[in-house]
Order: sequence, then C-alpha cells, then structure tokens
Amino acid sequence: LASTLVDAGLTVEVLKQLYLIGGLKTITAKGNEFINERNSYNQITSYTNYNMNQSQMLYSLGARYKFSKNTYFTVTGVSQNVKFADKAYRNYTINQVYFNYTMIF
Repeated sequence: LASTLVDAGLTVEVLKQLYLIGGLKTITAKGNEFINERNSYNQITSYTNYNMNQSQMLYSLGARYKFSKNTYFTVTGVSQNVKFADKAYRNYTINQVYFNYTMIF
C-alpha cells in the first residue's frame, strides 16, 4: 500500500483584527491492504485482502474577526470529496458551514 498526504494552511490578516483562513488536505492511497474481521467477542478471526485506489480532498475557506485577544468569531466553509477510482458508486461529497464564537477565560 502506498499513500500520500499533503496538508497546507494559511492565515492572513487583511484588515485590523480581520483574518482570512484557508486550508487544503489531500490523501491518496493505492495498493493492497488487509482488513481484519472480528467475532462478537471482538477477537480477530481472519483477514480480508482489500485492493484500494482512492483519493480524498478536503478544503476550507473562512474568516475570523478578533474582538479581543481571547474572544473571536469564525465562519468557515468546508468541502470534502472522496473518490474511488474503481468503485465510482461509492464517491461522495460533504459540504458544511461552521459558525464558531470563542471566548477564552
């Protein structure tokens, strides 16, 4: 099994106390993997050979406004795409938006 992970992120202050935030993560895996099978007692009973050829990409873009050193509001949009080269029916995409108010005491 060969896998590759790339992870990058960037935060830039565009105005006083206002930041743009971005991130990207990609994972690719290709080759053979062994998956264990377990019984009702959680004991491994056998192994199954699984041929894997897939890629995942997660990227996000957002903004953060700092009210003070310990208080800020963040809004972030995140998209995750998972693709299987040999099983296209298993491909999926998840899109989410997060609103987060943080206050550190």
